[in-house]
Amino acid sequence: MNKKYEYDENISVDLNEQVPIRITEGSYRGLVYQYGTIKFIEEGDNLRCNFTYNVIDNPNKIEENQELVDYLGEILIEVLNDEIEETDDDFLRSVETSDSENS
Repeated sequence: MNKKYEYDENISVDLNEQVPIRITEGSYRGLVYQYGTIKFIEEGDNLRCNFTYNVIDNPNKIEENQELVDYLGEILIEVLNDEIEETDDDFLRSVETSDSENS
């Protein structure tokens, strides 16, 4: 899947804040926001993701409704998947490096 967002590192944030995200395509193109609190809630056999967000720039006056929240949720899942893959790759590389150094 093509990424429909990019990190906007031109906007300054505090160290404890998430890097803002700019939506780069589709109906919400141009919207810049950042995630706040992200929680995962178990509901029986299901896991629900609950999050807050803060709109930083809304040049196209996009309405904040459930459709937008769902879209931001899809992006959040993509961001989390990318982070997990990156962490796994780094972890595997560090294990391989330490194993080869011990040989």
